[in-house]
Order: sequence, then structure tokens, then C-alpha cells
Amino acid sequence: IDGIDNNEFTFNTNIVTPTIESVREFKTLTGVFSAEFGRGAGVVSVSTQSGSNDIHGNVFEFHRNHVLDARNVFAPAGQRKPVFRQNQFGGAISGPVFIPKVYNGRNRTFFFFDYAGLRSGRGVATVNTVPDARTRTGDFSQLQDRAGRRLVVYDPLTTRNEGGRVIRDPYPNNIMPAAAINPVGRNVASIYPLPNAPGVANGLFDNYVSVPNRLVRDNVYTGRFDHLISTKDTVFFRYTYNNYGLNAPQGQANCCLPTPAEASQRFRLGPYVAGLQDTTLTTQGSAFNWTHVFKPNLLHEFRAGFARTNPLTTQQDIGIDAATSLGIRGINLNRQSSGIPTINITDITGLSGGPAFLPVNPLQTHYQMDSAWNWTVNRHTLKFGWHIVRRHMQPFVNEAVRGNMTFSRAYTADPQNPSTTGYGLATLLTGYMNSGARSGAFEPFYLYTWENSFYLQDDWKVSRRLTLNLGVRHEMFTPEVEKYNRLPNFDLAQLRMVYANEDGVSRSANKITNRRNFGPRIGMAYDITGDGKTIFRAGYSLVYFPDPVTANGQIGLNVPLFFTQSLAFADFPLTMAGEGQ
Repeated sequence: IDGIDNNEFTFNTNIVTPTIESVREFKTLTGVFSAEFGRGAGVVSVSTQSGSNDIHGNVFEFHRNHVLDARNVFAPAGQRKPVFRQNQFGGAISGPVFIPKVYNGRNRTFFFFDYAGLRSGRGVATVNTVPDARTRTGDFSQLQDRAGRRLVVYDPLTTRNEGGRVIRDPYPNNIMPAAAINPVGRNVASIYPLPNAPGVANGLFDNYVSVPNRLVRDNVYTGRFDHLISTKDTVFFRYTYNNYGLNAPQGQANCCLPTPAEASQRFRLGPYVAGLQDTTLTTQGSAFNWTHVFKPNLLHEFRAGFARTNPLTTQQDIGIDAATSLGIRGINLNRQSSGIPTINITDITGLSGGPAFLPVNPLQTHYQMDSAWNWTVNRHTLKFGWHIVRRHMQPFVNEAVRGNMTFSRAYTADPQNPSTTGYGLATLLTGYMNSGARSGAFEPFYLYTWENSFYLQDDWKVSRRLTLNLGVRHEMFTPEVEKYNRLPNFDLAQLRMVYANEDGVSRSANKITNRRNFGPRIGMAYDITGDGKTIFRAGYSLVYFPDPVTANGQIGLNVPLFFTQSLAFADFPLTMAGEGQ
């Protein structure tokens, strides 16, 4: 935007989102473009609006409402449409800077300011399966699958080998005795809300309907000042600020089960036991531009600016030791790992405080300076200059710091007929987990890197019909260094781990800078017929791209700064952990 890099790497999106009113023009460049632009095969260039001698202003409001929306074709008959209200509003004003009796900026100094806001609230209907009052206490006497077939639940502690066959005994009357129910499993089962819908299969499935709200709040401000110093010098400064908030159910997590009041009294829990997430995003960016005309065919443009993004997405029960409260030990070690872990239970909706990879806070800031020359000499239009970017990044993205636990049918199924026996909730009540995993970073790390580019471009009009575009760009991307030298790497030559700034290892953990990134740009356009109606174009380019600091694949996410734990057990073990204790 205004020549300042606006790329965000963690989620591969932009940093500052300009409002419609603030955009004067935009260009999309694809294929073989000038050497003044680096990186991939596409560039989107945006120029922001400036003021003029006349005062201009406008305001707008767009409103949507569920009253005018069609009914969801999949919604049950008689169910009310979820609430949806959305307002997009804002305004812009521009003109000359005028301070009575102090300064009159007509023909010299201009301003532009705009604001755009968004408020949106939408009810998102979700259908879930929760245990009823009978099954959550271990009474499966009425248990059946979705097809209406009776499900028999087996006692894992009776597993044995008889005649080469692994067998188990069912619980008498399909009811687990109180002594067989694990207290932690009982606690977890008790925090489910009770069914509130008829459901299917005797009310055992699709028996809970919730309509959580998806709430969006967005505010974007843009201000720009332009000043004509002289007939040869012009400057402008632009600043953009964006504040965004989202409270929403997410598809990456089990969703959406509000916490029952009774469970809130017994345990420390968030507002939902299965899943919403909260996002706040603050972005800002600025650009300063000074253009000086040395003579009619030679001008210089200096640019400087920055862009910063600070996204924070958390589970709704962050800061609450929900797992510890339920009796699940070793999960809530700090604020990052607070909340309910992801608990997947076959046959019913699982539990989670939000997506397993939360919380995330991938900060990114970069500072940029450019120097660009334009020189027209006879048939040649020359462009040359340099481009420098300093990037500061905090790629703090967890993978599953609260952990994932899976309770399948296996431990309560008949080993000889596993597909049509057993029940996930019954396995939970036994307290025996089928598998689990946990991974994440212990703390954020702070990376710094430089990008340096130099370019030369010659657009040569060889004749009235032939134009050649000849250029070269040199890119140099320095490897990341960490503020406190917390970068491990693996030395393939010595087959050992090495650590930044230790034992002769460089601060980049022995990653090196490639200084041979020369990228040619060659293009041509030929008017075949000479009348401008049939043009032949061809081109070739070689471009370089830095290794983006994304959510994964960084050497900082390595031992001892990153941990991974996983476990899995056999479906039909002959002995169970803790048996007989």
C-alpha cells in the first residue's frame, strides 16, 4: 500500500486492509513485471486517496436483517430463523488544510480522512449429541445406535484369552456398577448440558440444539496529508489503524455446548464446554513519500514506512484451570495451557475450550525504506534503486498445548464384534483413554531478519513497433536470528544438535545468506501489423522469495524449545493400567 510491503506470513494474508473510500487506484501485475517489483508471480499495488482544493465528504450505511433472509432449508419445521443483524457504516472527508488566520493550504496542503465500521451478529445453529441423564451415570440399559439396534457395553477388566480368542463379559443389564466408574470420567460426563431436543434413536443422538452468536466488531481509520513544498518537491504521509474483534463458534473445534449452571458451581469452567474462540486483531501501517524532480526527465522518490499486525486468538476458557478442576492432572501448567483439553468421544459431541492449537499470538512488524530513480534518456526509460526491509516476528503458534484425548468404543466393545458393540461415553466413564497427544512451544521466540534488494530496469523503445523490457534484480535475504539466541538446528555433517551463539555456532544457528540471487527480467512487445491491433508479447523472469516465517516448519520449533508427547494403547489389552490397585 503506497509502496509499503503489506504481507503477513503466518496466515498468508495482508496486514492492513484499506477501506473502499481510501483507495484511489489499484493495479494487479502478473507474469513478467518490472524489476522494481520482487517476489512471486503476482503483485497487487494500492494507492490511497488524497485531498484536493475542494472539500468532499460522504457517509454511508448498509444494513442487513434476518427478517428479510430466507429460512434455512435444513432447519426443522417451525424452528425460528437465527438472528442476523449487520451494519456497515462510515464516511470520508477531504479538502485543503485551512486554519483561520493561521494557515491556508489551498494549492499546497491537503488532507483526507475516513472511517469504516462493521457490526455483525449472527446466530449459528448447531446440532449436537449429548449424554442423557441415564447414560452419563453408566446406565446403558436403553442404549442403541442410530439405526435402532441395541448396543451392548463390555467390561474391559474382564478381557482374557480363551482358546486363542480374546473375549470380554458385558456389564450386567448393560449397567456399569458405581465402583467401575472413574471419578474423573464421571466429572467430565457431568459437565454436558442435558438434551433439549427430541433427537433420533430414542433421543440418544442429535438431541441438543444451540444457537451461539457470531459477533464481529471492526473499526478502520485512515488519514493522509499531502504537501506541495515547491514545483519540484512533494511529500505525503499516510497512517492506517484497524481494530477487529471476533467472538465465534469455529469448525476446528467441537461446537457448541454452553456450560450448565450446575457444572459451573461444581467446577471452574468457561462459558462453553465445547467451543467458541475469541479473536482480537490490531493492525496499523504508515507510509511517507518524498518525490523530487531534478529535471523533466529525471526524478527521485524516497519512501519509508512500517506495517504491524498483532492478532490474538484464545480459547474462551483461557486463564481457567478447567482440566485441573475436573481432575485431569498435568494439563493446566500455565496460562497457555489453561482450559479444557480437546476430548474426542465416539458417538457424542466432544469437549474443548476451543481449537487445540490455541492460544496463538503471531506478532509481525516490518520497517521499510526505498529509493527509486526514474530517468528518461532518448528511447530508454530507466528505473533503478534499492529496497530494504527489517522484519520483526513472533511466530508463537501452538499445535496442541492443552492436548488431545480420544475415547473410542474399543475398550467397552466385544473383541469378537467390535463394530456393533461398545460406546464412547462408556469408555470415558472407565477412565481408560485410547490415545492422546500434546505438543507446543514453551514460550514465544522473537525473530529478526533483513531483506535487501537492488534493481535496474530499462524499457527500450527500439522502434515504433518493437519495445524491449530488460532488467535485473538482486535479492538478499538474511537468515533469522533470535533476540535471546534461542534457535536450535541440526548439523547434518556432525549429526548433532547445535544452538545459536554457542560453541562457535552463528546467531542464525549456522543458516547462511545466499548472496547470488540475481533475477533477470526480459520482456518484449512487437506490433505485428503495425496498426496496434495485433501485438505479440513474450517474457522471462527469475524471482526469489524469502523463507516465510509461518506457523510451522521453523527451526525455533525444535527441542528443547518445543515438545511433542503422544501415546496410544491396544484396543483389546489383556491387562489395564491400574487394574487391581
